Amino acid sequence: MFNQKKVFLVSLCMSVFVLLVGCAKIVSPTGGPKDEVPPKILGTFPDSKSTNFKGNQIVIEFDEYVRLTDPENKVLISPFTKKKPKFKVKKKSLIIEFEEPLEKDITYVIDYSAAIQDVAEGNEMKGGVFVFTKGETLDTLSFQGKIRNAKDLSLVKESLVGLYRSANQDSIQAFPPLYLVKAENGSYRFENVKAGQYHLVGFIDK
Repeated sequence: MFNQKKVFLVSLCMSVFVLLVGCAKIVSPTGGPKDEVPPKILGTFPDSKSTNFKGNQIVIEFDEYVRLTDPENKVLISPFTKKKPKFKVKKKSLIIEFEEPLEKDITYVIDYSAAIQDVAEGNEMKGGVFVFTKGETLDTLSFQGKIRNAKDLSLVKESLVGLYRSANQDSIQAFPPLYLVKAENGSYRFENVKAGQYHLVGFIDK
């Protein structure tokens, strides 16, 4: 016997299905929020703040793929080496290779923060400093201050600050400082400085 109720229900369900399909739209996925997290250090070989450093290579491993940008100008090494080390990125690691023998009785500080970015969004590394010495102990003295314009005493935002062993003007013009740091918003701080007398110079690198 023909069932009118069943026919009505099937017809009603088909109408609803057609309505739903007609209203559907195809959209592209949003991809989520933008990645603003800079690369993080997972480990180093040898450890930062190592003593009795041997060899000529340092390896720093990150939590994501990174790229190296202008290390010749963005990496600061104190004390200066006559030959700049070689810098290269291999997958998630930064490799630093020294081209000359290093001094034994002083602590080296490598600030590579500004030269490392993640591949995805170009987020700049924060706090990327490696410290080591070939000697038995690390130098632990620090020195800080502010750099101001002599004309109006305003803070100099973008500048470099160096410590020289000699106050001789010819030496300052001809040779790089023993220690060099970037001033951030006019403030600077030297870490792991060897005991001694120094001549402080602030300048803008052009």
